[in-house]
Amino acid sequence: MSMKLISNQERERLATIKAFLKSENLSLRSLVKIKGDASFRTYYRIKNSDLILMDADPKTNEKISSFIKVQKILSQYGVRVPEIYKKDVSSGLMIIEDLGMKRFLDYSDDSKFLLLLYRECGQELGSIHNQSILKPSEIKNLKKYTLNEQMKETELFFDWYLEKHLNKTILDSDKKKFRKIFRNIYKKLNIKNYCLVLRDFHVDNIIPTQVPQKYDGKTPISSKYFNLGIIDFQDALVGSPAYDLSSLIEDVRAPINEEMKKKIIFIYKVATKGFIKNNSSKIGKPDPQWHKFIPQYEDEDLYYKLKNIAEDTFNDFETKVSYFSIQRNLKILGIFCRLKYRDKKTTYIKYLPQAKKFVRDNLKNPQFEELKNWFIENKINV
Repeated sequence: MSMKLISNQERERLATIKAFLKSENLSLRSLVKIKGDASFRTYYRIKNSDLILMDADPKTNEKISSFIKVQKILSQYGVRVPEIYKKDVSSGLMIIEDLGMKRFLDYSDDSKFLLLLYRECGQELGSIHNQSILKPSEIKNLKKYTLNEQMKETELFFDWYLEKHLNKTILDSDKKKFRKIFRNIYKKLNIKNYCLVLRDFHVDNIIPTQVPQKYDGKTPISSKYFNLGIIDFQDALVGSPAYDLSSLIEDVRAPINEEMKKKIIFIYKVATKGFIKNNSSKIGKPDPQWHKFIPQYEDEDLYYKLKNIAEDTFNDFETKVSYFSIQRNLKILGIFCRLKYRDKKTTYIKYLPQAKKFVRDNLKNPQFEELKNWFIENKINV
């Protein structure tokens, strides 16, 4: 790790990191900074190892406690997440497993294989969401992704994209109308918060890790040789599964065509409906061939309540995904502008046109006509 990376203001932090590493017989020179994280967290690969140092300085309001909590939950679900080898919560430092440098989009030249990876993503999401309703006690202490939380995030769109980036001020009365429209859509769609939602389930945070088995080099490569590793999940909340689908299929970094979007949603719905249908039933016995692969619910009455909510979620599911895409991409417009103007991270500004396109395309849904008209009335061209 080059000393040039450390400014005078960071010397105190450097000393803390140095002491943390020393306890594991590691030095600062073994660190290689990983570029590209949009948060205040900093990551370093540790040379000659399969380890990463996560630096989440508490002075920047970053916390590793949520990472630890969600990592434990996902591990219990059988999800491939980084092992935690050493942690110091008060200092915001952790040594975790490096899942590898190969990224999801490194396979983008092979369209068939890429579709298989997306298929695995849909199935993985279904598994995560379903397991969280089987054992709700594991997520009961996580915050809910309520409409109020969503509206707080949308303030970023007003503050940083409209006011800072476009120099356009929206009257309080118009903001109030915007929130009312969103609230009405939310209620009309009957959105419920009931399962674990990762919120950042997109290609940058999905690492296809090779299954330890010998590959003969002749058989056409397929997804069976890979597990999906997941990183950057510390912001997970209890919410609607439609949000995670929107983050996967409408990712500004990796836009995909409409046909593939429909296939991913179909795969997710099949996986989820199959799980719900074949889990323990009050009428008769479950399918033994399916049931042996899944855990038992811990509270029968609560499970069936959540099961009914999950089934209701599939009513107009695609519109719910569109709703969350609009909400999420308005937030992204604000966040990426904040990264540029406040944090001096200009890399993300190039994604604004794609975020706007996602909003614009989803506003074509007749159920969002009032919201679309709000943008027209306020002369906001998304």
